[in-house]
Formats: sequence, structure tokens, C-alpha cells
Amino acid sequence: MTSALRGVDVLLLEDESLVLMSTQEVLEGWGCSVRGFTHPDPCFAAVEERLPDIGVLDVKVNGHSYDLAELLDQRSVPIVFLTAYEKAHSRRWSNHPLCQKPCVWSELQQLMLKALKRPAQPPQGVR
Repeated sequence: MTSALRGVDVLLLEDESLVLMSTQEVLEGWGCSVRGFTHPDPCFAAVEERLPDIGVLDVKVNGHSYDLAELLDQRSVPIVFLTAYEKAHSRRWSNHPLCQKPCVWSELQQLMLKALKRPAQPPQGVR
């Protein structure tokens, strides 16, 4: 069975290198094309270079995750936020999905499908 996320271009922002690498590995395992960054500054240039299909953003990255989210939102790019903090999500962004870290990969997959308005499927290749 083919993943419903195959071919999806993901902009991933996560300031912890090991979490970035593991998340990128999982997303690529689902067939996503991932541009991963540990700092928001190069993300802005990446968006200008090529608009992603979806942004997967850690909430607390040098205080600029919401600036990047604003740019993506202005361009109608769906966003899934990641956070290890229970009360980290601002009211402004409460209409966007939030995945608690450590991520349950099947939950992230379903949130991404929902944000992309693709039909939910049984989790594939996730634990």
C-alpha cells in the first residue's frame, strides 16, 4: 500500500538536531520530500525558493516559529505544530493541529493528512 503522503513537500523546523533527524527519517519513510532546518532563518529563504505543501514546525524555536507560520499561513500552506510544552500553543494558531512531543508517529501522520485535506488512512509504516 502506498502512503497518502508520498510526494508531499514538507518544510520541517525543529531546533533539536536528533529530533529533526528522526522526524525527517520518518517523513521520508512515508515518501515525503523533506527540507529540514534547526533554525528559522533559512526556512524563509526556502519558502521563497519553493513553496512547501505543508509546514511541520516546532512551536518554540528561537521565538520565530510563529513568524514562519505567519508567512506559510499568508500563502495558504497548511501547518502542523509540534511541541513538548502543554500550554505552548497561542490562541492565534489554535485552529492548526498540534502534535505533542515525543510524537506518536501515527498521530503526526493523521494530523498531516487532515491539514492537507486528504482522506485519513490506517497508519502505515509507523510505530
